[in-house]
Amino acid sequence: MWTLAFALPLMIGSHIQEGDEHWEHFITLLDICRMLFSGCIHKDLLPYLGDLTECFLSKAQELYGHLLPKEHFMLLYPRLWASFGCLLHFMCLRMKANHQFFKQQVYCIGNYKNIPKSLAIKYQLNQALQWSKSLISETSYGVITQKDIRAVPYGQHISGTSEVIETNWIKTEGLLLKQEDCYICVGTTREDHPNFARVVNLVVWPDLLLVCRDVCTEYYDPHFSAYRITDAV
Repeated sequence: MWTLAFALPLMIGSHIQEGDEHWEHFITLLDICRMLFSGCIHKDLLPYLGDLTECFLSKAQELYGHLLPKEHFMLLYPRLWASFGCLLHFMCLRMKANHQFFKQQVYCIGNYKNIPKSLAIKYQLNQALQWSKSLISETSYGVITQKDIRAVPYGQHISGTSEVIETNWIKTEGLLLKQEDCYICVGTTREDHPNFARVVNLVVWPDLLLVCRDVCTEYYDPHFSAYRITDAV
């Protein structure tokens, strides 16, 4: 659901009319979530977060006529962040996901004589299975191609070998990277906009390397909740 929310503007944004109040209200929610779920936030942005939250709730009252208690609690987030730091460490989604295991087991085993014991046994067996697996995520990749280091444009940046091995995609740490189909953030511009680079080559030997090409960040488009970029000249 989280991924869908942030991908939705790119998926259907072109079909939404500019200035649509409901769409702009949704984009405001994405901006709030982006700040709340960030690993860190400057303290000077906390008042802005409070103002943005108030605008979001006021617009929700205007558009839909009512507010839920959970939405009202959003007004507390700036003060809580200032007191305890990043709120990402206090979210309860991990506990909810863990509780989902017990609900599924109760439905499957159909044993109601001693539910706590049955669930405890099932949970310990599941934990034993999880810990028996390697905690180091494996890196997988697609078709590999061996090339002479003198034949690749980035060869001067690699030393100690005469050949490199490239692939068209890599999956590592749960992240899928595709050649000529992915962009990564490599810094910020003078206007504090993120600076992006396109992944043009994926090297798996002699080491895992991403060969990138810079692109130009033009501006932030609030309608799509995304930055417009062009190829660097």
